[in-house]
Amino acid sequence: MKILLADDHQLFLEGFKLLVAMLDEETEIITVSDASSLRKQIEQNLDADLMTLDLAMPGLDSSQLLEWMAQQKILIPVVIVSASEEPRDIQRALDAGASGFIPKTTETQQMLVALQSVLNGNIYVPDEWRRMIKNMQQEQQLCQPLSQRQTSILQLMSSGKSNREIAEALHISEHTVKSHLQTIFQILSVSNRMECVRKAEQLGLL
Repeated sequence: MKILLADDHQLFLEGFKLLVAMLDEETEIITVSDASSLRKQIEQNLDADLMTLDLAMPGLDSSQLLEWMAQQKILIPVVIVSASEEPRDIQRALDAGASGFIPKTTETQQMLVALQSVLNGNIYVPDEWRRMIKNMQQEQQLCQPLSQRQTSILQLMSSGKSNREIAEALHISEHTVKSHLQTIFQILSVSNRMECVRKAEQLGLL
């Protein structure tokens, strides 16, 4: 069995390598710590049985990498191993083709179970994260779509712009901005700017 591990944190990578070796004493483990050589390593190890990938490797867009692998018909199952616990990050990874998403805080035995599950052909996501994703998807379905104008106002507000600055940027009146914000708050079921931005991020609107 051959497994490719990609993570820019060398200390974590070395410890994770020892853990992965527990899957099978004859496992060949290849480690990659920089994004620049990752594609080359993938192409040189097309017979790998599994690849784990850090979501936040500098210089790497994991979704683009997964899409590239799909375009090249590279069938290595990829498991995201990440410190992130944002439902939208999990959903984006799965949508891009990841075969699993494992938090770095997972206990050793459970991580081995998760990796083995993917090796067996399953999609792995911790149960509590499955519930979070399901709730997020339900909220997205219930949420009315924002208009292009409302989306623009939401984006400017999330960057810290005041109502006056938003009005000037979009060449509309401050009253119109306030009216749109009231509608956005109602759609997202929030009562202030901070809640609005947080909810929009959770729903993938930002």
